[in-house]
Amino acid sequence: TPLNAVNVFSDDEAAVLFGRGSLAHLMAKAAIDASAYLQLQVIGLEEDVAGVAAAGTVALTGPATGSGTLSLWVCDTRLDVAVSTGDSADTLYHALADAANATLSLPVTASVATTGQAPATVTTLTLTARQKGAWGNDIVLRTACSAPGVTVTLTAMTGGATNPDIQPALDAVFAAGHHIIAIPWADQTTLQTLREHLKNTGNAM
Repeated sequence: TPLNAVNVFSDDEAAVLFGRGSLAHLMAKAAIDASAYLQLQVIGLEEDVAGVAAAGTVALTGPATGSGTLSLWVCDTRLDVAVSTGDSADTLYHALADAANATLSLPVTASVATTGQAPATVTTLTLTARQKGAWGNDIVLRTACSAPGVTVTLTAMTGGATNPDIQPALDAVFAAGHHIIAIPWADQTTLQTLREHLKNTGNAM
């Protein structure tokens, strides 16, 4: 439930509460991995109604003239796809998309689309942030391929816009006395809102 602070004790519990691969899930996992006995509360926020999800693309050419491995990194998670001699770009597109979508803890989902009319069609793999907002522009993508005959062109994540307003969440926990508050958004408006909250809660009565 949005704006309701809940105790979270495990990675899996965060995934159930907030959705696997969500910002809340990934932040909770990182916190628990760093300190297994952490007393952790998480509060969810709805996406802004004007929010836009960031997206990046992977463009491939083929066919492969030898075997190797096609790799995609999303942040610090590496996905590997085996490449065999003769594999077409279309085969590799779908294999890479399947690998990404099978990794539910990624902050992105993958889709393959073909545009244009034959013989001038263009196929791309699009990676879209699971949640809307400018934060998605900071998702780091990298690629590599050791198979000859295959080239990879990567377009970084972009287009994400309008992070949610954190003020309602801060208001909901104003009197709780939390010692550490972590947020996933680093835009100026959000940081100024957090600064004012900390000033108000930290000032002596």
